Amino acid sequence: MSGRSHSWSVALAFAAMLPASGVAGAAAIAASEPTPTATAHAPRVPWRGDLTWNDAVAVARGREQPILIDFTAVWCGPCKLLDVMVFTETPVITALADVLTLKVDLDHPGADDLPRRFGVTSIPTLVWCDADGVERDRFSGYVSSVRFLEMIADWRAGVSIDTGLARRLAARPESPGLLLESARRHRRAGREREAAVDLRRLLNLAAVADTATLDDARVELAELVETEAAPAPAVPFTP
Repeated sequence: MSGRSHSWSVALAFAAMLPASGVAGAAAIAASEPTPTATAHAPRVPWRGDLTWNDAVAVARGREQPILIDFTAVWCGPCKLLDVMVFTETPVITALADVLTLKVDLDHPGADDLPRRFGVTSIPTLVWCDADGVERDRFSGYVSSVRFLEMIADWRAGVSIDTGLARRLAARPESPGLLLESARRHRRAGREREAAVDLRRLLNLAAVADTATLDDARVELAELVETEAAPAPAVPFTP
């Protein structure tokens, strides 16, 4: 590692936890090829990796296109799942046809500046920007193609993920998947009390929730309880 260490954390537990090889360089978007799928020439989202950020914004402005940035790495398990299970789906490709899609490999030389600009600390992280390159929303971790399309539709309507999720949860208050997603977004935003409420609501749905979702909820709630129980640090003072 080139004099610096990076603590890129993978957003899902089954990610391959290998160290990222951060390299200092110009603010360039990493030139990377999409993760190969079982079919070498299968249709996929046409990610760009050949533009600097300034050039990407110039292109987006000229075309009046929003920008979607995919921060990824070759060793990231959830990133590969998105590549194979989501970004090869025809409805997803169609939904992003008029979006400038950029892929940034964190291990590629020259990729340091853009993750730092956007404060990326976990992957996969996808950032939605307007045509001027201003961030409008983001999410981290794996989502299904159905959920991804819901996010795209919300973004186009000017609705944030949190607002759209709250509306769906209000309409389906006993959806284990929505409760788990809501809890995780609350946690990432530091809203631990709200996260705990969602997790406890989810665990009360043991009769309808699948085992994996329940197990995830138990782990998340245990981590919250452990954090709450941790002793407060001593406050230094001068006698």
